[in-house]
Amino acid sequence: MKQNKESGFTLIELMIVVAIIGILAAIAIPQFSQYRIKAFNSAAQSDLRNAKLAEESLYADYQQYGQSTATKATAIAVGTLLGAGTELVSTAGATNGFVNNKAGQGVGLSSNVTLRADAAGTGSSAVIYTKHAQGDRIFASDTDGTAIYFQTNIGWVGTDMATSTPALTFATISTADDLAAAWIAL
Repeated sequence: MKQNKESGFTLIELMIVVAIIGILAAIAIPQFSQYRIKAFNSAAQSDLRNAKLAEESLYADYQQYGQSTATKATAIAVGTLLGAGTELVSTAGATNGFVNNKAGQGVGLSSNVTLRADAAGTGSSAVIYTKHAQGDRIFASDTDGTAIYFQTNIGWVGTDMATSTPALTFATISTADDLAAAWIAL
């Protein structure tokens, strides 16, 4: 009589496979998180470049930089430069942009990106800031130069600029060196 022999994996073999999968997951998951944060930071950096182009377009037409505002029509009707930039948080279908005392310039933002643009008193220079809510960097650029600067804080992940802890200190706009003194150049 022939005996039927069944074959399969032993418990030890299965445990070794589960252990290997666990080790690979322990290595891959933190790397994946870092890749996501890097992608979010890239979106904010890209929006900064686009916003700077929009500011330069506004300056080319009216010889003044604008400030960020969520209500362009109201600010244009007032006829004066705003005192301080308003932080714009991107939302679907929102019209955000820069305003000076003559016109407005729209700017599109990526999802979950906060933008702030502050212009000097006469609109002769401006500083633009951007941050993605899930990123760990706030980016800034001055219209007086081409450099892009950043500050990093892992505690900023999951917040926009308004709720960042420690709070972001905005540079004064007197010279291009204001950012260079306290920020890291890319």
